[in-house]
Parts: sequence; C-alpha cells; structure tokens
Amino acid sequence: MLPLSPEVISYNSKSKNGLPISTLNAIHKMNDINPRVYPPFKGCSIEFDYYNKVIDSAYSQFVLAAGEAEYDGIVFIPRIRTGGTDKLLKSYLKVLSVVMKLKILIVCEDSTKSAWTESFEELADVLYLDESYDNNTPNTYIIASIHYYIIQLAPKFIWGFNSRLAYLLIGTYGASLSQYTDIWVVTFAHWIHEISYREFGMIHDYMTSCNDHIKYIISDNSKFVNKLNKQYNLEVDKLIHIPSPNSLIPIEFEPKVKREKIKILWASGIEWNKGVDTLSTIAEELYTRGVHLHIDVYGTPKNNKGSQLLNSFNNEVKSLNNITYKSAFNSFDGLDPKDYDLFLFTSMIEGMPNILLEAAENQMFIIAPDVGGVSDLIINRETGFLIKDSLDSGEYVNRIDDFINLDEHDFNKIRSNLVNHYNKFYTVENAHGLFKSIIKPAL
Repeated sequence: MLPLSPEVISYNSKSKNGLPISTLNAIHKMNDINPRVYPPFKGCSIEFDYYNKVIDSAYSQFVLAAGEAEYDGIVFIPRIRTGGTDKLLKSYLKVLSVVMKLKILIVCEDSTKSAWTESFEELADVLYLDESYDNNTPNTYIIASIHYYIIQLAPKFIWGFNSRLAYLLIGTYGASLSQYTDIWVVTFAHWIHEISYREFGMIHDYMTSCNDHIKYIISDNSKFVNKLNKQYNLEVDKLIHIPSPNSLIPIEFEPKVKREKIKILWASGIEWNKGVDTLSTIAEELYTRGVHLHIDVYGTPKNNKGSQLLNSFNNEVKSLNNITYKSAFNSFDGLDPKDYDLFLFTSMIEGMPNILLEAAENQMFIIAPDVGGVSDLIINRETGFLIKDSLDSGEYVNRIDDFINLDEHDFNKIRSNLVNHYNKFYTVENAHGLFKSIIKPAL
C-alpha cells in the first residue's frame, strides 16, 4: 500500500477549490497515466459544486493509497482473519491472481493483523481503510470516494466478500457502478441465530436494496444457491456455484488397510453449532453398546461460551474410555490424519466446511450430517455416509456400526469414489474454468 505522506493530507498550500496542491498534482498524474477525467467524474451527473473539499480529499486519499495500478478486480472484506471465510477467499485468490494472473486490490476495513495477513498480501495488493482515513471521516464520504474510484478505473469486477461496506456501496451507487463493472457478492452459509434460531446474514439484510445491481451471487455450495433461488425467486444465471479450489492438482488414490480397532478423528471449532453435545452422546451410546473404538477430539474455543462448552464436554466424557479431548490444532495435516480410519463431523449449521475438504484431500472415510453444502461432497453410501438428522446421535451410532461392518473392498471403494468426486469439483482447474466463464471479456 502506498502510504499517505503528511504533505498530501495537510492543507498548508491550497488550490482555489480548497484541495492541497500536492494532492491535485497527484490526481492529475493519475489522470495522465490512465487517462481519466477529473473533475467532473466520468458518468456522474451530479453538479460540480457537490465535490467540496471534504469529498475531494477523501477521494484523493483513496487514489493515493490504491496507487497507480490498473486493477482487474477489487475485493471488499471486513478484516483478514484465520477463519473459513478467509480460507475460501485465499483459495479463490490463488486462482484469480496466480493462475489467471489478474491484478487484484483487496479493500480491507480493519488493519488488525493475523497469521494470514502476509499470505494475503502476497496474493493481492491490500488497502487498509482505517490506515487511509482518520476516525473522523464519515462513512458516506469513504463510500463516495470508492464509487468515484471504481467508475474511473472500470475494473472487470468488484466483489463484496461478506463486507457490509460493499453492500452499502452497492445499495447506494449500484446503478452507476453496474455501468462500469460487474458486481459480485459471495454467500456461503445458511446461518441461524443461536438463541432465536432465526435466519440471518448480510445476503438477507441487503438483498432488497442490492439485488437489481448484482451481476453474480457466488457460493461455494449448491445447497445455499438453491435456497436463495427459492427464497427470492432470483434469476438462475445470477447464482453461481464455485466449489472451493482446495487442491492445486488432483490427488492420487491410495488404498488403505482397514484395521479391526477403529480410530476416529473429530476436529472442528468448539462452538454451539458444531454438535459438541451430540458428540458426547454418541460416545456414551457407543460405550454402552460395547463398541470397541476410540475418538480423538481436537478443537479450539473461539470465545468464553466455547470454553464453557469444552469444560462441559470434558465433564460429560471423563468417565468414558472411548473418547479423549486432545488439544487445539493449527493445521489439519498436523493431526496426522493418515493414522485414523474415520473422520466424524457433527455440525448442525454449516456452509461448505473447509475441514471436510481437508479430510477428503487426505482420503479419509467421512460420516457427516446433511447440513449446508455437505451433500455436495458426501453422497450417501457413495462417497461417505450422510446423516439425515444432525441431532440424532442414534443415527450416527448406526452409521458407525455400518462402517465397522464394511469389508476392506467396500471401504476402499467409497474412499476411491470420494477422491474422484473431490478431483472433479474441488481443484484449481475446476474453479479456473468457472471464473473464466463469468469474467468479461471472456478470458
């Protein structure tokens, strides 16, 4: 990111319209390079006197922070974290930036660093709004500045990636923006409130104000695409399913010996929607039935409620000898997945869980509930075992019994089917083709 020098944002030397001379010179330099019209802005019918020094200054700050690059796409995100949303964006960026060689600018609202900040900055240019504007700059001015910048740049697309700022931008200026760029938003899960169980999410909050201007709603799972279509009667061509490109190249199937004493891996966040209570009940029922196996549990609480949930879980299973909470984990590979026979997933609410893609990449046999986009990956008795009711511990236990009774041929056949299915949909090659089909002009 190009830092803003003190002379650019100072008002010691002003032009006749109130802008610092150094700022005007920088803008004219941009216009000479690109060449753009400033002012008035291309496509704007608003009178020139609207461009007061506050708006002009906000715009010039954004231009200077963005630098002189001709970006092919602009992605809006709230912040860079280490969650599933951010991993999905990283996967998509590897296709857009590395494979397709598109120049991408990420507009990030919060500059708070995370373990993934550096890897994002390697894939795209990142502009941090809270570093580019002081706390007194109204949001409306920032949004107006971004609008002006986009219509001058005319990138191939702008993409709201779970960004409220992007939805406000689209809702306010979508009619203008859609003349100069394709507008995308992403949606990846059907979220239910923990207490009220009411549906929520930005796509629902802003659908009414933004839908007419959005070119594509992109999701990594078909279940949510279909749900949105039914809820809002959207045009089919607007809803795009792009499975997460989890692997750079296809994986090669490796047969495995099925052991007599089964080792099960459970790994996820420790949160209310991850089915931790169901997991403890499953272990208790298996123990009561005298089924000889062991479940290793890995997970990280994300907040105080998660810590309380973990404490409660440990108290519930401490008398059982078939389940153990091991520790938090940083990476799936660090869990030594090849040492396990089965991956057990118990979430109640999901999108397309990254942890399942990692289990599939490691060719694990998977038992998982039919929630969110799980059925895109797990086809019952073909690529794994699919649970109809995510809260039914008895159904999980029955499917684990079925797994135990599989002979080695059927065990490996289902694993092989999973690998073939994964290679067809969850690689960079597949995502590359899908992105090529929606980016105009055709690449």
